[in-house]
Amino acid sequence: MRLRGVGKTYAVYAQPVDRLLELVSRRKRHQEFTALAPLDLDVYTGESLGIVGSNGAGKSTLMHLLVGSHQPSSGEMEIHGTVLGLLELGVGFHPEFSGLQNIFFYADTLGLDRRFVRARIPEIIAFSEIGGFIDQPLRTYSTGMKVRLAFALVASLDPDILIVDEALAVGDLHFQKKCIDRMTAFRRANKTIVFCSHSRYQIEQFCDRVLWLDQGRVRMLGTPADVMARYEAEQLALSDDDRLGTGNRAQTRVRIDEFTLLTPQPMSEGDDLVVRWSTDTDPDVRYHVSVSLKLDSGRGLAVVGTQFRGDAPCQGPQQGTLAFPSVPLLGGIYSLQLRVWDDEALIEIDERYIDNVVVRRSDAQLGIMRLPYHWRVEPGKSGAPVPPAAPSPNE
Repeated sequence: MRLRGVGKTYAVYAQPVDRLLELVSRRKRHQEFTALAPLDLDVYTGESLGIVGSNGAGKSTLMHLLVGSHQPSSGEMEIHGTVLGLLELGVGFHPEFSGLQNIFFYADTLGLDRRFVRARIPEIIAFSEIGGFIDQPLRTYSTGMKVRLAFALVASLDPDILIVDEALAVGDLHFQKKCIDRMTAFRRANKTIVFCSHSRYQIEQFCDRVLWLDQGRVRMLGTPADVMARYEAEQLALSDDDRLGTGNRAQTRVRIDEFTLLTPQPMSEGDDLVVRWSTDTDPDVRYHVSVSLKLDSGRGLAVVGTQFRGDAPCQGPQQGTLAFPSVPLLGGIYSLQLRVWDDEALIEIDERYIDNVVVRRSDAQLGIMRLPYHWRVEPGKSGAPVPPAAPSPNE
């Protein structure tokens, strides 16, 4: 995909009748709203591009342009290959048609051969898991059923380019897992994916590059690590949301039973930081576990986990301890976060916090941690270089 100067502007009218008055009088009666400022973008074959940004940043507008459901107000687009997208819930479906009829209705709008679609009907129904409801009107479907059918349809038609907006966020954990697995298979098949998500972890693990949009303009385009670090820093500065330590246990098969700090409080600089944790689940469930050390503001300092070590996923109920030996943290307040992920380490299943981890302040040193250093200060002549000397530690 190649975009050059592509942008989208909408005419905003104060009241509906102004459209007619503008047409008759030929005088402008609207304000222009730029949903997406002109941008240049290349998305390469086999690449997974993540898109992040706050609500109203222009993410959905860009994805509609890529899919072809909206036309750009400016610029040129070159797209090679078939493009299908899962955008707003129910786009391309008719509420009075059955699920089966909507499959063919959607395919007809794309100009797909019916024989091609008919051969994939069993796969679509199996993936969507809606069973006998496939013959019922779409208006009788729950939100989750509509999303299942939409994603099953789009994924089963095997496009060259898959566009996925935040519609996945309305699905349950089981559905999200199936979608991620299918998108992973697409990626391994060298398909191009454009993926919009608010999950930093999914973006960093799944995408090759990330585009950050802000108020319709490109803020940054680069590696997931670089972009998400800047994006998260800005989001933390704008938000003071309360963090709960009870975890989100709805619709999960793994839950955190215990997450306890074993180091006496308050701790001193250089003490070992030790936690104990345990999980409860069925014997056949596989999952990853990670622990993050954070500032009191929520900004991450370090994260360790089974997925980062290259370990196989945990299976069944587990318990363990984690020790950070001789932690060089300076005096302050910190927090710890335990998270459980699915077996691909892409979907967060449960989390637990330990807040108010206090480290005593021992001196006037500023910062977060104490690093070893060598420092030498001596009188010098103006304009003359100071001769080198062997450093003495921590002087």
